[in-house]
Amino acid sequence: MDMSPAQIATINTVASGTNEFARGLGQANTYKFQAGQEKQAAKAAIATGSRAAYERAREGRIVESNARAAMAAGGGSSADPGMVRLLSRIGRDAQYNSLAAMFEGEQAAYGHRAQANAYELAGKQAMTSSAIGGLTTILSGGSSIYDEYYRGPGEKEMQNWSQTEKNRYALWKEQPWYKRGRFADFEMDKLR
Repeated sequence: MDMSPAQIATINTVASGTNEFARGLGQANTYKFQAGQEKQAAKAAIATGSRAAYERAREGRIVESNARAAMAAGGGSSADPGMVRLLSRIGRDAQYNSLAAMFEGEQAAYGHRAQANAYELAGKQAMTSSAIGGLTTILSGGSSIYDEYYRGPGEKEMQNWSQTEKNRYALWKEQPWYKRGRFADFEMDKLR
């Protein structure tokens, strides 16, 4: 099957535009994958923070238990005001350390979620950019094809024509095939 140069140019233009869109789709999928990885990392950071908080609370209970054991071994009383203050401080520090570990995990998760949101936005921008780029490629190629094969003679070319040639051209423009955009079949030699 023989194809005209206009058909070949059209196929090439559409293929280029489609390639641009596919490139953006590939980038968007990459960003989507990276966003998923960051969301998983956020969940892992929360789990790590929870585990560290539990561990800090357990360490506080061990320190408090050791203090009670040392107090009992020394013959002290748990009602002693100094001992009450010490046990209170140990419990408060253990709770603070536990909450600090939870906060660190939450902060790490926040960073991962923010990065995931940035990747998702970048993926949307890649899709938009490639869609615009592909459409621009197709439209500019279509415009070039029109200018090359379907536009007809320009004003500059027609300046050198005789009045007879201009009249013939005006008649040709009224033909149905010309109005359908089949100017590529038009041969200038038929005017002369």
